[in-house]
Amino acid sequence: MNLDRICDNRTPLRVACLALDDSKGRDMAVCIAKLTFERTPGGGLRLAVPQAPVRMRDEHFGPLAGQSGAEKGFRIMTSVRYPSDRYADKPGTDVLLLGTAWPPPGETVGKVEVRLRLASEGRMLLDKAVHVYGVRTWYRGVMGLSRSEPQPLRPTPLRWELTYGGAAEKGGAASVIDWRNPIGGGVGVEPEDLVHTPAPNIEGPEASLGAGIPPPAGFGPIPPTWEPRRSRHGTRDALWARERAPLPPLDFDPRANSCAPPDQHMPEPLKGGEACEVIGATRDGRWMFSLPAYGPRFEAVVRGEVASLPSHLDTVLIDGDEGRIELTWRASLPLPRRTNTLEVMRVGGALPRPLLLDYVERVRARRGQGAMP
Repeated sequence: MNLDRICDNRTPLRVACLALDDSKGRDMAVCIAKLTFERTPGGGLRLAVPQAPVRMRDEHFGPLAGQSGAEKGFRIMTSVRYPSDRYADKPGTDVLLLGTAWPPPGETVGKVEVRLRLASEGRMLLDKAVHVYGVRTWYRGVMGLSRSEPQPLRPTPLRWELTYGGAAEKGGAASVIDWRNPIGGGVGVEPEDLVHTPAPNIEGPEASLGAGIPPPAGFGPIPPTWEPRRSRHGTRDALWARERAPLPPLDFDPRANSCAPPDQHMPEPLKGGEACEVIGATRDGRWMFSLPAYGPRFEAVVRGEVASLPSHLDTVLIDGDEGRIELTWRASLPLPRRTNTLEVMRVGGALPRPLLLDYVERVRARRGQGAMP
């Protein structure tokens, strides 16, 4: 149910009000708010024009060059670019990174390191690296299956298609599927199936250049049908279908709503002000900034009574290609049986005046050019 008719948004944030079931199966009135910043030429942050929308479904990249995007026995064949925001609750904070691995300007290299770091008050919260290689192939070495030396690296998108995973077919059906990343490469019914085929471009630093098949490595969103989210949806067997559906299973794990790779999920929500560093995933090689120390204020008016609603920053999406950062919050309350008694869901919270004035000026300029803000 769409509740936008009762939404009172007093900010530049993009907001959606919905009726959704929470992880316990309760009917909830949910207000989702998103604020987008963009990188300035001087390296700072300003409010983005236009602001990114609240998304009702996962939005995928198109196929990579040379990839048809056809199905191979499972539904999703390209990486998620922007994850759905349509959840009643999300524990902790998901930290996501989109971007492209670039070789250093003027250099020819076969490998670069992409790194995402997040720190607060001198304490490292997240320090993750992957290695991105030029084109390589699998070959049969003395010690088993190995990867060839890389060709010179070209700009390489940080996408799940280019790391380990995938599915292997035998007899016209997908008989081996890596549900951690069913669209990757490197899965074979037999090791010999991989010889002379492309090896993954993206690996974790723990993967050696020699023998062995590495696990998937990436920074982007994980769809709900992949592991570990897949197992967190709970037991949906005949008993559940007969006695509980459509409510979530009793063993449903709320982390099923979290789309970040497990090592990029912060159980303790971020508060804003954390120092962030992205290395190797932007054209200039390094992007350093602090997460904006801002949080919207949520209120609900029920039968004339005003109540403040708790919330936390639950998603941080960093887009190195676009130079944009999306911050998402949500707040909820049980949906009254008589929905008309829920009169207003309000989003407020003042932004710094210089930031707001700059935003208003650019919105007006955009409108003057005939574009939507």
